[in-house]
Amino acid sequence: MPPTDLQQAVLAIVRSSGYTPKKPKAIARQLGLNQEKSQDLKRVIKKLVKQGLLQYGPNHFVLPVFESDAAPMPADATTQDA
Repeated sequence: MPPTDLQQAVLAIVRSSGYTPKKPKAIARQLGLNQEKSQDLKRVIKKLVKQGLLQYGPNHFVLPVFESDAAPMPADATTQDA
């Protein structure tokens, strides 16, 4: 599975309505990945966390990013009325 396909698969799982927080190893099992691909999955999850698309919870559980968890917009980035 190419990295972009793996990213999409992880995001689909984590963003699904019935998702319960899981560790990367459990997500790998859910996707049917072998041990080598499981390492790729961990790298993909870390990349998605750095991009702000996922977050780590306690004990490295993988969590979706909720609207309220998003970083606030900087004050200087607000739009001004013309």
